[in-house]
Amino acid sequence: MCVVALGAISITGCGPAGSTSAKPDDRALKSCLPPDFDPAEDTTFVTLDSPLYPAAEKKADDLASRDFSQASGNAPKMLKSTVVQIVESSFFLLPMNSQFLPMMTIVCNHDIYAQNQCEGMSMIFGNKATLEDVDMDAGKLSYVIRNLKTNEVAHVIIGDRDYNDVSLTIKDGQKTTKYEFSRDIDGTEYFESENSDGETRRFVERPDCSGTFIQHDTENGGPERALEFEWTSAKKPLMRIEWKACRYTDGKKCGSGEF
Repeated sequence: MCVVALGAISITGCGPAGSTSAKPDDRALKSCLPPDFDPAEDTTFVTLDSPLYPAAEKKADDLASRDFSQASGNAPKMLKSTVVQIVESSFFLLPMNSQFLPMMTIVCNHDIYAQNQCEGMSMIFGNKATLEDVDMDAGKLSYVIRNLKTNEVAHVIIGDRDYNDVSLTIKDGQKTTKYEFSRDIDGTEYFESENSDGETRRFVERPDCSGTFIQHDTENGGPERALEFEWTSAKKPLMRIEWKACRYTDGKKCGSGEF
């Protein structure tokens, strides 16, 4: 049994939603996959997997033992003891930015639809939410998850069984957040999210597990923070990660570095 939450929607008793019935297509297998990926068991979601590789994990261990009182980079002095540590460590949390897709496909996906058209899957929510408007059109699966207590609504569109093209829109009162997941024919993966407050998250991850990540946060209608990462292949021992961070409260202050 497990419990998954997205906003106010909770999913209890997660079943084998990620089960597969056929070999993933070539573009999925070319992408940067987790180091322990098993094509016979695992699902080819568009997720950020570079930080899961040994070279990235070694970076995390090195950072954990670093004396940040002597932090390098051209960050202003006031940022060195705080932002440097937060920003550099946060790279290893980036996979969390793309975990919405596995959450929202637990109740309905191409495999479940082939079995029973996703009928009866609302029971996974208990009495808290319903699965509605399930439809398959030219191989594209769509459905709605509605929270019965808050009226939060999630619209999901899955382009194919390998999740090469997926969109997710969540409406919660006056706030809307859109997520886009896609994968090119060469295996390059893209993730974009944007909410009605103007906050954005974007990443590009290439087949060699190199990539970029850009994040913009807002506060009171204006910019609060910008964060960028660019990294070389996580499949190679000499992986390099460059970062840049800016804060806009009380004037723009920026810092950058490499680890």
